[in-house]
Amino acid sequence: MIERYKGHVFKVTYSVVRDEKEAEDLAQETFIKMMDALPSPLISHKDLRRG
Repeated sequence: MIERYKGHVFKVTYSVVRDEKEAEDLAQETFIKMMDALPSPLISHKDLRRG
């Protein structure tokens, strides 16, 4: 699911903030919130966090 939508989510966040780093962070937070909201997550949100 992430692979399918990550480009679109990044484009939307970038169009709002006009900053690549901030857009990446917002896109990541979007997917973390999505995964946390699912009744049984497909993957752990820890997989999305940068080390």
